[in-house]
Amino acid sequence: FKDKVDVVVSCLASRTGGVEDSNRIDYQASLNCMDVLREQGGSHYVLLSAICVQKPLLEFQRAKLRLEEAIQAQDDVTYSIVRPTAFFK
Repeated sequence: FKDKVDVVVSCLASRTGGVEDSNRIDYQASLNCMDVLREQGGSHYVLLSAICVQKPLLEFQRAKLRLEEAIQAQDDVTYSIVRPTAFFK
């Protein structure tokens, strides 16, 4: 990021949900955003995940769950993980 960042809200999501796309976007790109936040001395990371990661069947669900675990394993920044349902109006 060009300017100092205090909070990152990550709403990244893979387009296809396939193995490569999910690993690159749902996991790695989102993790990269948190890493930059930490490097910048930021304080809070918000992840828009999905309720379906509770019982992962698809690759994007597994990638998001791995990301949640990585976020929870660090203690440099506080975080919020939001797991909305698939209902959109």
